[in-house]
Amino acid sequence: MCSGDYRMSKREIELLVEDFFGIPIALGSIANLEQVAGEAIAAPVEEVKKAFPSLPVVHADETGWYERRQRSWLWGAVASSLAIFLVRKTRCSEVAKELLGATFAGILITDRWSVYSWVDVLRRQLCWAHLLRQFIGFQDHGPEETAIGRSLELLAETMFHWWHRVRDGTLSRADFQKLMASSRVHVVARLQ
Repeated sequence: MCSGDYRMSKREIELLVEDFFGIPIALGSIANLEQVAGEAIAAPVEEVKKAFPSLPVVHADETGWYERRQRSWLWGAVASSLAIFLVRKTRCSEVAKELLGATFAGILITDRWSVYSWVDVLRRQLCWAHLLRQFIGFQDHGPEETAIGRSLELLAETMFHWWHRVRDGTLSRADFQKLMASSRVHVVARLQ
């Protein structure tokens, strides 16, 4: 937990254990305990990996990560009740397939990074956080782009407002879909 989640160094962990619990611990013991913990969770991690290809909806992303001072990538896949993370030296489609399972058949929510292009486009949803950033980014490129970007940003914010109402039970899913159909007309008209 200390080294993974809080990114503490072994020396910082050593100090924490001694300060909080009054237990002196060697740096080598910390490394050994990390190894034991990794071995203890290996079987449950494999079970989670096996579940991902059949999950209905999965969000996936990757970010830069340093492993032993070498540039690597932290890959993450998150579903409603499961999550899995991998640290790999590359940012390629083979790792994406390892993360999700080469037979992944659900809906995949990602950015536009090409490593996910092996998943059929009809089962891909672009991440709304990335889309919102792009809509805001449009606004830095001139008056016409600013108008389009601002319109798309406002429509996305409206969509999220409605979706939060669906989640809290104050708007039905059917009504949400009707509202979205009318918004879709505005988006298409704005882009033509």
